[in-house]
Amino acid sequence: MKMRQGVHQRAEGQILVLFAGGLAVFLLLIGLVIDGGMAFLSRRDAQNTADLAALAGTKVVADLYVKGASPITVYQAIDASALGNNCLGAGDTTPCTWTASYVDVARNVLGAVTAGSALPSGTFGVQVHVTRLPVTFIAGPAMRLLGQDPIDAWNVQTVASALTYQAEQVAAAGGLLPIGWRAPEDFTYNQVYRFTTGGLDVPGNFGWLSWTGDGSTPTLNGWVCTPSNPEIILPDYIEGNTGASNSSTIQDCIQRYIDQKIPVLIPVIGEADPPSACPDGVVTGNGSSAQYCIVGVVSVILTDFILTHDNGQPVIKEIEGFVQQVYSFQPGVVPADAVGAEPPKLDSKFYYLGLVQ
Repeated sequence: MKMRQGVHQRAEGQILVLFAGGLAVFLLLIGLVIDGGMAFLSRRDAQNTADLAALAGTKVVADLYVKGASPITVYQAIDASALGNNCLGAGDTTPCTWTASYVDVARNVLGAVTAGSALPSGTFGVQVHVTRLPVTFIAGPAMRLLGQDPIDAWNVQTVASALTYQAEQVAAAGGLLPIGWRAPEDFTYNQVYRFTTGGLDVPGNFGWLSWTGDGSTPTLNGWVCTPSNPEIILPDYIEGNTGASNSSTIQDCIQRYIDQKIPVLIPVIGEADPPSACPDGVVTGNGSSAQYCIVGVVSVILTDFILTHDNGQPVIKEIEGFVQQVYSFQPGVVPADAVGAEPPKLDSKFYYLGLVQ
């Protein structure tokens, strides 16, 4: 009896040791999974911080080129963006720090962004590095017990670059409605405008354009309902399409854009930059020979169209909507290599500003 009792006690002790060891390993694995998840979330947050800070700093670079001045410096813009995204410095609970550099169009570093730094010659944007240490529940304390700094193994580092430049302006093939808008210089994004005015610089033109010189109603129907313009290197002259439309097909298609709030792209008529691109000014010719200088593209949401009666027929003479976004080249396409591009021009309305890394 004594021998069996001794064996039983030894077996219970061994099981207890094995259970305790297994439980410790299990808790450690759970902790590593949790810590790994926290590190992943921290990296995502750090990348978002870097992206937004790079855009904020590059916006100031663009303002210095386009407006000639900025109320804040590049450093202040990056710092404010980082603070707004909880990158609060090395002394925070989850330490987060950033550094930034001015870069050229090929993302070569030109100098550090500091509180007193000036814009180096050839600057096209900024590159921002963000370092963040995530909260760790198991790995961090365990490494400290072993005399190691968890920062060496667990901090996450991210980088983002943003550029601004005056790119070649291209209106994408098959993307534009044949509606020309003589945009005011100070147009805003929250105001409803009339894109056709009932008389566009020359008699008989109401804002309709012709991609091929064909002014027939069936052709205009197709262009309005299914955008099919050729690619246009801006600025360039595009022919006007005389007369107001009394097509029920065009009315139905425009009403569909309005009802479904479908963003549409329309060309902007204006002064060319450089002027030599449209040497005869904003408009040249008369009537069916009129041509308009197209200088850019805007994305708009159409809100209404106004019918008037001409010889007993309801015709579209005015189309209304508001501007959603301004484009200077093919929407949604960022050139992979912008080497050779120039910085944005003073007072330019059409330039690229966005992330490239």
